[in-house]
Amino acid sequence: MLPKLRKVKKKKRVEQDVGKLREEVTEEILPSGVLRFPDAFVKGGAKTEWEEIGIAAEVVKLGAVGMGVQEICDGEGNHLMEVRGLEKSKYIVYAKHKSEQVVKVPKSEIVIKKAVQHYEIYVRQTRDKLYRAIMEKSGDHSLSENLCQRYLCGFWVAGCAVS
Repeated sequence: MLPKLRKVKKKKRVEQDVGKLREEVTEEILPSGVLRFPDAFVKGGAKTEWEEIGIAAEVVKLGAVGMGVQEICDGEGNHLMEVRGLEKSKYIVYAKHKSEQVVKVPKSEIVIKKAVQHYEIYVRQTRDKLYRAIMEKSGDHSLSENLCQRYLCGFWVAGCAVS
C-alpha cells in the first residue's frame, strides 16, 4: 500500500511541475500569445484580392503530390480536394481553423508564398525558443521535445511538427 502511495505522490508532483514549467515558459516566450495564421502573416492590406474556398469542417492535412497539384485530405487521410501548387495548399491547411467551412485565400501567388514562408519561419523559431527555454529549466531532452510538440500542435494542428 505504501509503495503505491509514494508512486502516486511522485507522479502528481511531476505533473504539477510540468504544468508550472509550461506556464513559466509560456509567459517568457509567448507573453502576448501565438500569432494566428493568416491574420498576422498576410501583408498587402485592403488591396489584396481574395477568393473563398469551401472545405469540410474538420482537421485537414496535406496529402499526395500529383502532376502540378497537391492533395488535401481530412485527418484520416481521405481525399477532400486537389489544389494547384504546394504553397496554396499549405496556405489552405494552415488557414483552416476548427469548424470553419470556408477559407479565404489571396488571389496573388506572391502574397500566398510570403505568408506561408513567414509562418513556417515563425513556427520554427518559436519551436527553437520553446525547446531552449524548457531545456534550460528542466535539463530533460525528451520532456523538452514532448512539450514543444504539444505547443506546436496547439497552433499548427495540421502538421503538428516542423522540420
